[in-house]
Amino acid sequence: MNHFNMALLDLALGSDSGLELLADLRDTDDIVIPVVIYSAHGANQICDAQIQAALSKSETPIDILLKTVLSHLSPPTLGAKAA
Repeated sequence: MNHFNMALLDLALGSDSGLELLADLRDTDDIVIPVVIYSAHGANQICDAQIQAALSKSETPIDILLKTVLSHLSPPTLGAKAA
């Protein structure tokens, strides 16, 4: 079974909104998976406890995205397998 430490989510997923996925982003123990939004569609206006950061694609360079994701990841637990 895979364990995910975080999800990177775009709000535009075809005709659907990425926000609709938030309720489904849970691990096997039903604990919410932290989310970083990286989208061109109103990312800065989102408020949800699961969302660790919301970044606009047009205003945020990739290096800032990477730093943001890394800053919100939990350090690996001693003895845990990498995903």
